[in-house]
Amino acid sequence: MRRGSCVAFKGQQVPIQPWTETIQIGALGTITSSVTATYELVPHHGPIIRRSQITRSCPRTASQAMSVEYTATSRRSRSGALWNLGHAKTVDDGFRALADFTYGSQTGR
Repeated sequence: MRRGSCVAFKGQQVPIQPWTETIQIGALGTITSSVTATYELVPHHGPIIRRSQITRSCPRTASQAMSVEYTATSRRSRSGALWNLGHAKTVDDGFRALADFTYGSQTGR
């Protein structure tokens, strides 16, 4: 694990979780190139915002970084909530189905 690959949270060191994505670039069904980038996630908070230069995103190089928590990227099941809502038999079933449904500007905190 490289230096600075943990964050302090509630008195504990929490590892930053990297993930890699490859984006294929092309038009009309023809892939002409691809770009691969590795991103970092602070598990309890959200992705680390990468610096960018004119045409590319740059990995974190400093010991400090900014991460952003956004309710739409939470691991709560939005599709599961909508499926349960569609199968609700009562109003109370509907409220239970949507209890953990958060996105955009909505938050459960």
